Amino acid sequence: MMMRYTTILIMLFMIGCGGCHDDKPLQKVELSPETEQVQISFRRFDRDLFNIDFNQPTVASQQLYQKYGSFFCNFVEYDLMLAACNSDSVGTLLRPFVNNRDIRETHDEIEKVFTEDKIESINEDLSECLQRWNHYFPDSIIPTVVYYQSAWNANISTQDSTLAISLDCYLGPDNKITKQLYGEAFPNYKKNNMDEKFMVADAMKGWVAWKFRKYYEKKTCCLS
Repeated sequence: MMMRYTTILIMLFMIGCGGCHDDKPLQKVELSPETEQVQISFRRFDRDLFNIDFNQPTVASQQLYQKYGSFFCNFVEYDLMLAACNSDSVGTLLRPFVNNRDIRETHDEIEKVFTEDKIESINEDLSECLQRWNHYFPDSIIPTVVYYQSAWNANISTQDSTLAISLDCYLGPDNKITKQLYGEAFPNYKKNNMDEKFMVADAMKGWVAWKFRKYYEKKTCCLS
C-alpha cells in the first residue's frame, strides 16, 4: 500500500515541476511567496576535481573533503571505490583518475555540451522542483545540488543533504562518448536514457526515493 502511495506521490510531484513537462503544460499549484524565495545551492564538483592541483595530492584531497564533505566520501568510496575518504592515499589515487585519457576526454565533452546557459536552464528547472518539494514538505531538508562526473557508475547520487547529478550520464545517446560505451553494462536502451531531457525527472525521483528509503528498510527488516 505504501509503495503505491509513494509512486503516486512521485508522479504528482513531478507533474508539478514545469521543467519536467514543458511539452504538456498543466495547471500547477501556486507557490507561496516565501517558498518561491527559497534559494537552492548549486556546486560543480566536476570542475573543482579537474582544476585542483594534484602535485600535492594529500592537500588536494583535504580541500575537496572540506568543501564537499560526505559527498566526497561517497564519490571516492562508492563510485570509484578507491579508499576511505580520510585515507592519506586518496589524493594519490585520484590523480590517475583525473589524468586518465578517457576520463579527461569525457570531462572536456561535458564542458562542451553543458554550457553555462544550459546549466543555468537546468538549475532553474531544479530550483522550481525543489521549491515545490519545500512547499509540500516544509520540514524536510532542501538539498544542495552537486554536478559531478561518476565515470558512469551512477547517474544520480543522494545523501541526506546532497542531490548529485553525474553529467557524463546525460551527454545524449548520439554523443560520441556515449556511443563508445559498450558491453552488457551499456545496452542501447540505457544509452537512450542518457539524455539531458530526463535529468531533472531522474534527479527528483532519486531524491524522493531517498527520502522514503527508511520506510522500506524498516519494512524489509520486519518481513525477514
